[in-house]
Amino acid sequence: MRNLAALLLLTLPALAQSRAEISQAAYRERSAGHYLKAWNLLLEGVRKFPDLRSEVSQFAPFVGAYREAILYNDPVQPNSHRPAADLTGLRQRDALDVIAEEAQKHQIVILNEAHYSSQSRAFAQLVAERLKFPLLAAETFSGDIFAIHEYGYPNRRAGYYLIDPFFADFVRRSFQLGYRPINYEQEESPPNQSVDESINSREEAQANHLMDRVLKRHPGQKLLIYVGYSHATESGRLEWMAARLARKSGLDPLTIDQTTLVEHSHPDNEYPAYKALRANLEKPIILEDDQQKHPVYGPYEGQVDLQVAHPPSREVNGRPQWMRLNGYRQDVPVKPEWLPQKGTALLQAYQEDETVNPIALDRLLVQAGTPAAVLLLPPGRYRLTRQDSEGREEALERLDII
Repeated sequence: MRNLAALLLLTLPALAQSRAEISQAAYRERSAGHYLKAWNLLLEGVRKFPDLRSEVSQFAPFVGAYREAILYNDPVQPNSHRPAADLTGLRQRDALDVIAEEAQKHQIVILNEAHYSSQSRAFAQLVAERLKFPLLAAETFSGDIFAIHEYGYPNRRAGYYLIDPFFADFVRRSFQLGYRPINYEQEESPPNQSVDESINSREEAQANHLMDRVLKRHPGQKLLIYVGYSHATESGRLEWMAARLARKSGLDPLTIDQTTLVEHSHPDNEYPAYKALRANLEKPIILEDDQQKHPVYGPYEGQVDLQVAHPPSREVNGRPQWMRLNGYRQDVPVKPEWLPQKGTALLQAYQEDETVNPIALDRLLVQAGTPAAVLLLPPGRYRLTRQDSEGREEALERLDII
């Protein structure tokens, strides 16, 4: 009986039922590349432990579940108590045009992201393509990024959020454009710190690493820094990385928020400025007044230089239009024989010449007997696989996208 009990504990991990155990089990499966199994563990766990919502939202982009990413990032109870926004006299300008113009005045450009948002990462790729700087620092980069740069493509060891195909392709494209990657994240966190102390020590380490690894070694070179949320702010109650870097370097970075004026799962969670804009948004824009100043709304008002408003997701063939990156990615219909015989599976399209811990160019959840959305792929040669709920991966066919 003891042996049977031990066997049950090993073979039924779903019964491991603390929040920490669920999170750790999902992390192990994710690290092994078993994304669908990890996703299912998190979806099952969040029903029992609602505080897993943030973890679910940040994992959702890894399996292409952009709607679930938004849903689980939002509060359960919508927030309808936000001040109205007056947009009188403001014009909408193409966000990439404004960023390119303003970037000419700065050595450093800092763009933030929402950690649940592939849309943030798709836009970051467009920014990198427009700026063509020599250096790219990203909060998610691990210390392995330098060796991985030699391969010419990111892999699973390069950083946690790179598992998102849209983040990975942003980095892949940056390599192709000649960007040199820089890691700057804090390597060890001091123990027993308060929340504010932890933030301060992390921001200080990040700013120091950027000074030592970039500004002192590459004086005068243009630098794009890709960060999460408040790390891009230049003022506020706490001194975040951007503010510390400006103080230490004497340089004025161009700081950009793209996390506030975005769609949410419920209209009450959207900022009034976004509600006023969303119906007519067809592309990312930045608001500008007659003095060529750029208002910022929400939590980053007065703390960043520019603020991007993203269009809401309008699906074409089951995928939002922004995922196509202005035609860079093409629609690839899913053949009936690619669907599983039963249940749910994860389609993954890998670039054919990427073989070492590769990250797919696209992932798509598909169900037996249900018409699928399209895959979205740039021109290239791919090997297509189907992963089941236990992590088993089956090769399907080669794809040539012209």
